[in-house]
Amino acid sequence: MIDTSRRHLRDTGESYFEHLRFASCVGAVAIRGGLACFAHALVPALFTTAGSSAIRRATAMIDERRREDGGLEE
Repeated sequence: MIDTSRRHLRDTGESYFEHLRFASCVGAVAIRGGLACFAHALVPALFTTAGSSAIRRATAMIDERRREDGGLEE
């Protein structure tokens, strides 16, 4: 697992803490969006666009990172 993690960090060109920050930010966006989707499922008038907005935001974050890294896959 450690070797795989080191390889992934090397492939992304990030330090452990840079990767921790990025992955945590994407995860937080996804969790908030997911919670909003559950609330929306219960009460359709709530968070009508939060789920799709979160997906677009997380995708944009990952796409921007790929552009900066020269097209590396996650």
